Amino acid sequence: MKKILSLYFRQRFHIVIVFSLVFALITFFSYIDEHFVYRVSSDYLEYYDGNEVIPCGSPFNYLMIISIILSIVIVPFEFAFKMNKVSVDQMHSLPLKREKLYLSKLIFAIIEVIIPITISFLICFLIIISKENVFRLIYFLPYYFLTIILSISMVIINAFVFTRANTMSDGNMNMAAYLFVFCIIASYIRELFDFSYEVWENYHFMLWGPSII
Repeated sequence: MKKILSLYFRQRFHIVIVFSLVFALITFFSYIDEHFVYRVSSDYLEYYDGNEVIPCGSPFNYLMIISIILSIVIVPFEFAFKMNKVSVDQMHSLPLKREKLYLSKLIFAIIEVIIPITISFLICFLIIISKENVFRLIYFLPYYFLTIILSISMVIINAFVFTRANTMSDGNMNMAAYLFVFCIIASYIRELFDFSYEVWENYHFMLWGPSII
């Protein structure tokens, strides 16, 4: 499987570069002029524990948007071969079991998502430490790994749903429909046990709900 992954990387290297470069540039120009703190007037200091400098919120929300976009775009791109008889025959002619073939595709799709996210994260992090901030920077590390875990989860789920179909349009429709599967289940459970809206919102259970939260 190492050989097939190496082959994919050589074939798709330019795609990885393009995705990484596009999102890196967007990240750079989005944050290069950004301020990560704002100063509170002395009249309001009592509401902020006497701190004059207040953080402006999470600077990494954009990373989750990148992971959502990539998990949606990469999966059809990598598994489109399944929808074409010629491509399927070519793939199955390789000296590789079908399970390993699909697993190698899935692994490479995950790599294609992780690399652009990591590069964008590093750019954002470097911009933050080069400016005034009051963040506890050590917590950016678990945030990054949690982002990667959620991104991998979305890729795996999207790949499973997409490959259940026999055509590109059906695969994309499956992915779109699957966004709301957990919402329907959550809605039913909430009504059954009478959870309040403040505690449990249905949109939290969309496929990318955990990432948004």
